[in-house]
Amino acid sequence: MKKKSILCSILLLCMMLLGTMGFAQTTYTFNEYPDGDQYAQEEVHVLDNDVTVITTECYFKQQLRVYSSNAHDGFFYTNGLPLYIDSLAFNMGYNVDDVNIYGSADGDTWTLVGSISVTSSSYANYGLSFGSHNYNYFKFDVAGDQQIRVVSMTIFYKSSGPSGNTAATPTFSPVPGLYTDPISVSIASSTADASIYYTTDGTMPTTSSTLYSEPIPMSQTTTVKAMEETIRLLREQAPDVKVMVGGAVL
Repeated sequence: MKKKSILCSILLLCMMLLGTMGFAQTTYTFNEYPDGDQYAQEEVHVLDNDVTVITTECYFKQQLRVYSSNAHDGFFYTNGLPLYIDSLAFNMGYNVDDVNIYGSADGDTWTLVGSISVTSSSYANYGLSFGSHNYNYFKFDVAGDQQIRVVSMTIFYKSSGPSGNTAATPTFSPVPGLYTDPISVSIASSTADASIYYTTDGTMPTTSSTLYSEPIPMSQTTTVKAMEETIRLLREQAPDVKVMVGGAVL
């Protein structure tokens, strides 16, 4: 019975690691960034090492405020992201209007991916899937003549990018399992120059998580989860494993 329990624990942890590595996501809360200039043109806001937002007739002021009226045509777009976009999620409100989301592969030619109807002035969560499109830029544009305020946005990534490269799945040493003595966990990748981010509290790693640089000491019950900036899809690694991402079972 004891050996069976340990074996189950190893299998479960492996599944959790694979599931985490399969779908990267990063959330940006706009009140964490410096205020911008109201109605500025092409104002650049660096959110992290991967994502920069360029705003026109918007305002970084507690939220990302996008102005749309007879006098203003507010919108924002991103730089070229390292991976293709799987879906976007926004917490937004303030007025009722439609938001058009465009995608691009080069930052010059934009294609409408879909529209989000902001149905209440109260702040709420909204999302849009990019489906089979392979875009690594997106643009947010208010369709009507109302101001929309975005509290936060989450970018969900696919596991491939414009270069077509995918990183190898990280390996853990020692392997996931139950250990009675303190250990140090090493994470490695066969992909040159891969960046590995990890957490030890069981949450989903993002590019804002701790960047792996040396073995991680463990002295209590801990789940180490890791992701790479580019990795192959979970279904290629474990097609029988179901993973819940953003409310959808993949």
